[in-house]
Amino acid sequence: MTVCVIDCSFFISSLLPDEKNWNFDFSAFSIYVPSIFFLECLNVLATALKKTTNNERSI
Repeated sequence: MTVCVIDCSFFISSLLPDEKNWNFDFSAFSIYVPSIFFLECLNVLATALKKTTNNERSI
């Protein structure tokens, strides 16, 4: 099995609808992440949520 180390930006880009869709099959690899990976993901998701909330208010 191939080993991959991914960062938050790669992972999030496969989840968020406004990002490029990489169509990456995570099940085909052993995935390793840096120790701050989950903190980075929380930060990105919180920022995305703030943007959608602000856009809804401006409508």
